[in-house]
Amino acid sequence: MNDCLRNISNRMSRLKNEVGSLICWIARPGFVVLFLIAFAATLNAQLRPALSQSMAFANASSRFAAQLNVYSKNYTAPDKKTFATRTSVKNGNWNNPKTWGGTVPAAGDDVIIADGTVVTIDVNPPALSSLTIGQGKSGILRYESTIAHTLSVTGDVTVAENGLFISAPTGSASEVTKHLLVIGGNLINYGLLNFSAENNSSGVLVEFVGPDDALFDFSNATYTNLRRDSGIIINKGTATLNIKPGGVFEILTGNPGDFLDRIRGNLKVEEATAKKPAQRILSNIISTTTGGAWTNPATWIGNVVPGGTDHVIIDPAATVTVDADTACL
Repeated sequence: MNDCLRNISNRMSRLKNEVGSLICWIARPGFVVLFLIAFAATLNAQLRPALSQSMAFANASSRFAAQLNVYSKNYTAPDKKTFATRTSVKNGNWNNPKTWGGTVPAAGDDVIIADGTVVTIDVNPPALSSLTIGQGKSGILRYESTIAHTLSVTGDVTVAENGLFISAPTGSASEVTKHLLVIGGNLINYGLLNFSAENNSSGVLVEFVGPDDALFDFSNATYTNLRRDSGIIINKGTATLNIKPGGVFEILTGNPGDFLDRIRGNLKVEEATAKKPAQRILSNIISTTTGGAWTNPATWIGNVVPGGTDHVIIDPAATVTVDADTACL
């Protein structure tokens, strides 16, 4: 028993001495320095990759910022598409730049057929924003006589007073009856709209499209002539096409028949207004003929000799011979 206690006492004494020595050694300044150096080395080894990546990212960001600064100083914003108004300056085909003074109408442009000019549709033009035929005195737009073409207008089509929109050149003997005019807005006729010209051998079908109500107004027109069957096509979903008739209105130049084809949409016809006197225009306004005798029906569009209170327009290049007494015009 006594031996056991002595052994325990001896071991406790040695442990005390060893702990004291360890504490004295740790307390030495050199150990602290060595420990800090070792800790720093370990920390550096652990953080070096992350620090390298951070520096690389910072350098790349700096370079990008510098490049962006240079780019922003030299950057010029692209011009926004500006839609133009194209006005014809001479007789010619639609696709000829000279007809428009240098630039053929592009999509979204507003187009005006100027007084004194005759433009022939020889292509399928891009969709226009609006179209006006004539400026109050003359101005003629016509489809060519050999190939069917489609003219699309997202907005309004207006035939001005004394203007003419016709399905074929006069005297062309055209047999193309499937030209197409697609309108997203209104069709207003103050002049002459002849879509069954050349003794009904040519023709233009008019299709009204789009989700909004539209108006086909020829209440103040001089002359309106449509094809039979599908002369007017309503393709407007739930919207309504309002027709306001008036003036001289014919189907196939006087032949009776249904001119309406309704695909989708509604139709409303207003009460017709009092007819205006018919207006006849010399055929050579829209062709190369040189006029003729006053009493010759072939001298005038529609083969009708002027009379009564008709308003007659004679092209300066035409020669018309008054071969009889005429009615008061």
